[in-house]
Amino acid sequence: MPTFDTRNPKVGIFKISDYDSGKGIADFGIADAQNVILHCDGKSVLVRDIRVTDEGIFTGVVSGFEPAGQQVRGLAEGDEVKFEKHQVISIGK
Repeated sequence: MPTFDTRNPKVGIFKISDYDSGKGIADFGIADAQNVILHCDGKSVLVRDIRVTDEGIFTGVVSGFEPAGQQVRGLAEGDEVKFEKHQVISIGK
């Protein structure tokens, strides 16, 4: 399993969600996200089905890569990966 890049500690996690003018900007965490983006070897790894373990480690299923069709250290769509908060670049809901 690859080791994902660590996000710059001076930069927060980029959050993407639908905007509801009646509620304002959504505030949600990694465990509530529908997907996350991790980086490895200069490529993005898209991950869905996010879960958090009792130890605070996150797991999810690879749903794709950017640029599309790329390979990242032997990962394939459908593989399960583990990651930590400091490795998350963005989350979406």
